[in-house]
Amino acid sequence: MSYRVVYTDSFLADVRDHLAHLRRERVAERVIDDWYIKLFDRLDDLAVWPRSCVVS
Repeated sequence: MSYRVVYTDSFLADVRDHLAHLRRERVAERVIDDWYIKLFDRLDDLAVWPRSCVVS
């Protein structure tokens, strides 16, 4: 069984804000790219493994 992962407008705005913050702090683009890819990979995993990121 798979689930649908929905990215809200406010979530995407938060991601853009965080990316802007990282760039203002002069974090290397490679590090930013790695963070971005890992974030969405983990979120996409929730469609198959929704209990893998339990918040307690």
